[in-house]
Amino acid sequence: MKVVVTGSSDGRIYPRLVHGLQGFDVSAVGAGDLVEACQGADVLVSFGGSWNREVLSKLPISLLQRFGVGVDNVDLAAADELGIWIANVPSLPSDNADSVADMVLLLLLMVYRRISEAQKAMQTGNWAVEPGRTLKGKTACLVGMGGIGLSAAVRLQACGMKLLGVRRNPHKTVPEELHFEEVFGPDRLHWALSKSDVVILSATTDEETRGMMGEDEFAIMPEGSVVVNVGRGGLIRQDALVKALQTGHLGGAGLDVFDKEPLDPAHPLLRLPNVVATPHLAGTTHEALRGIGDYIVENIRTFLAGHRLASIVNDPPNPRRPLR
Repeated sequence: MKVVVTGSSDGRIYPRLVHGLQGFDVSAVGAGDLVEACQGADVLVSFGGSWNREVLSKLPISLLQRFGVGVDNVDLAAADELGIWIANVPSLPSDNADSVADMVLLLLLMVYRRISEAQKAMQTGNWAVEPGRTLKGKTACLVGMGGIGLSAAVRLQACGMKLLGVRRNPHKTVPEELHFEEVFGPDRLHWALSKSDVVILSATTDEETRGMMGEDEFAIMPEGSVVVNVGRGGLIRQDALVKALQTGHLGGAGLDVFDKEPLDPAHPLLRLPNVVATPHLAGTTHEALRGIGDYIVENIRTFLAGHRLASIVNDPPNPRRPLR
């Protein structure tokens, strides 16, 4: 059985996969050698890249295993037609959710307490900085209530924040320890935004969610409110965000993801004092990397044994490898 790994920039992951998949032919390859390296391969583990019809049609694989939750860079319709299974790594069982939720709290606190401004002031000997704000009593709207959104909710609730939620199925059960004042469907997004001091984005991007936060949405949010994005950069129309921040309507933003990555170092977002930006590292912790690696190993072993995976995200009618 042959497994090919591509796109890994973290030297700790590949050895973990090799160790966990002893007995299999595991190799790492760059994007330029992908088609040749995949000849005879059963599984391709992808850490990035764009998997459109043209690319997928050249690969003999029966499973594309994504590193992480998002599959917005995969042409699922093409994969179905070609008989290729697509699997992701859910955030909760891999410890990714806790890592990203920690970052939500960090970004929000850094914006609310004006940490970047305070640090720059100290570097010039200035200790007279503007006061920040506390989280207690504020309302946070979580747009996306999967593992990351709910893990973030635990932390925000512990800080005394009130919770609102927006998700595709607003009637889906919420863990009883979380006290959401109300959960809305996407059609009530504007209403939820209008009632929120903080908006946390952890949704994935698709035709419905891409660009969901634009000029109208930012205008609806209360003056001085804050947006935190740890989902996908494509959820936000960045030009509209820059405008809302520059005018002072929004009080700040904490951003770990961007529409185009890596973000241009000259981008206006990186010049604004009320923005805290990080290079898509919310899920990059030792614990999350270990958990994701172990989950992928278990997925591949289960798949090659002929069993269906819990994290399959498509349903090819004529799969190259039927599962039971």
